[in-house]
Amino acid sequence: MRAIKLLKNFIYNISYQILTLILPLITAPYLSRVLGVEGIGEYSFTYANTQYFVLFGMLGITMYGSKCIAQSNLDSKKVEKTFWQIYFLQFIFCLISYLLFIATLGIKSSLYFAHSFLVLAALFDISWLYIGIENFKKVVIRNTLIKVIGILLIFILVKNSEDLVLYAYILSLSMLIGQISMWIDFGKSIKFVKPNRDDIIKHLKPTLLLFLPQIASSVYVLLDRTMLGVMNTSADVGVYDQGQKIIRLAVTLIGAISSVMMPRIANMMVTSDEKTMKKVIEKSALFISVISFGLTFGIVGVAKNFVPWFFGEGFQEVTTVFYYSAWIIIAIGGANLFAIQYLIPTNQQNKYTISVCIAAVVNIVLNFILLPRYSYIGASIATVAAEFTGVFIQMYFVKNQLNMKEILSKIPYIFICALIMYIVINAIGCLLPNTILTTFIQVLVGGIIYIVLLFVSKTIKITDIKLSV
Repeated sequence: MRAIKLLKNFIYNISYQILTLILPLITAPYLSRVLGVEGIGEYSFTYANTQYFVLFGMLGITMYGSKCIAQSNLDSKKVEKTFWQIYFLQFIFCLISYLLFIATLGIKSSLYFAHSFLVLAALFDISWLYIGIENFKKVVIRNTLIKVIGILLIFILVKNSEDLVLYAYILSLSMLIGQISMWIDFGKSIKFVKPNRDDIIKHLKPTLLLFLPQIASSVYVLLDRTMLGVMNTSADVGVYDQGQKIIRLAVTLIGAISSVMMPRIANMMVTSDEKTMKKVIEKSALFISVISFGLTFGIVGVAKNFVPWFFGEGFQEVTTVFYYSAWIIIAIGGANLFAIQYLIPTNQQNKYTISVCIAAVVNIVLNFILLPRYSYIGASIATVAAEFTGVFIQMYFVKNQLNMKEILSKIPYIFICALIMYIVINAIGCLLPNTILTTFIQVLVGGIIYIVLLFVSKTIKITDIKLSV
């Protein structure tokens, strides 16, 4: 039954992640033409600055909360008690963060004020509860509905660059409504248990331990845009953001696996099922490797053809961002495996924190060196270097805990299969015009070749498709 539940959660989560891929792919061409490179850049710059307040409000609660709930999942009373203890902590910090935002950035411009609802939305975010109890269905269905409505409003209401603030309102209010919707029927499953002060405070230290790496990781997710906006131009931010946006969307497919596996592994730690846990991680490593290498070589292979018809005039240099940045997909895949699926569920947050903090320092130093001269190319190089630094450190920490030989054994074969796929789709792109049909052919042919090669070479087998053992 647990294997079936795991499979259902994975299907729900992967379906939602695919939706989050498709919807921005639908709106990005429209918005790049309507808002222009300057508008996209301005939105990205202000959005990045807003996210620092969201991070402060949430501390490390998203990961910490889901882990604690998963470890309490066998006892419904303990789940209720744990939830309210952690949520009160979240409420206090999110409220402080929201008031700070309004008093600082919120009064600077109408665009920043529109972003303020993103900070307020964090106050109502209890997605970590549903992840912890492995109930992905409710999160997926409600957030899907809200996202679809938001997309429709963008097409109906956002008509030119003067609608930038309206666009920000649509996105931020959609996020707020989506988070509030998680509370509908909430009381039927989670009864209120009033926590005392000591119960709330005891969660502060462990959340801060996860908050530090989140702040550090935000350095190369958000600070690069902030620094580009300060040291270069809004247009540079727009080009870089559009390239990163597509790549980061691709990464969500990998994140879908980790979101499902993390609470399961945390639960295995409680039941002392260490042998099974490590076998599950080994299988997860295989799928993450296949997906990350396929996406990386696929994006690089279609970039030259994809960018012109997809983004339109003014975004031609997004191709360059793809070439330099796509490699972070492989690094993030490794980080999802070693950190999110293993170090955090096994209470080794300190090692995760060290890896991310060192990577953040690498990113900051390289940004200061490279951004003034190389702009978004420098930002791309700095981000890739930081991501790989972090995952190499994590690999060092787990080398005596996991069977690294088994985990890494199929990487060379996966690399060769992905490289052959790249050669074929790149050749197709050189022979055919830059159209949506050509990109479709590249994706279709490349996907078929990659999958066939993986099975023919016995890199993956039909029996590997099962995620649990």
